[in-house]
Amino acid sequence: MPDKTPDHFRTHKVQQTVNHIMKAMNEFFSGKPGKNLMESMDQFFSAGTFGGFPVELRENESHYTVMAKLPGVNKEQIDIDVFPQYITLSIQHNELMEKNDSAKSSYMKQESHKRWSRTIPFIKPVDTSLAAADYENGLLSIKVPKKKGKKMNIK
Repeated sequence: MPDKTPDHFRTHKVQQTVNHIMKAMNEFFSGKPGKNLMESMDQFFSAGTFGGFPVELRENESHYTVMAKLPGVNKEQIDIDVFPQYITLSIQHNELMEKNDSAKSSYMKQESHKRWSRTIPFIKPVDTSLAAADYENGLLSIKVPKKKGKKMNIK
């Protein structure tokens, strides 16, 4: 089925995407080297151009906390896979739009299926069996305890 989207809409969408990429690159390369590098990279890859979502990783002595901003996402759309060295968050979004115009004797049906995924590595191994997640008001918070190593005595 040929794409019936008017050329000016496609051109406008492409221009918006190019403008976003250029703005993100300018912000990324104009900052001080090393300062907020991960935040700049995260913003560049998650601000809609590549279909990502912002993620923040916090660490303390006993655990990691992964936080993701997911406004408008239902918790049923979220998949979380925790592994000993990383965690993967996936969002599945399916949308069906139907429009029936009896005056023009027309019917339109449009489906879209989108999937976003982020993998966050951990520096130290984690205890996957004790990981816990909470989702409230578009904010996903996952607490993942670090594994404790075995202490050894020196003879």
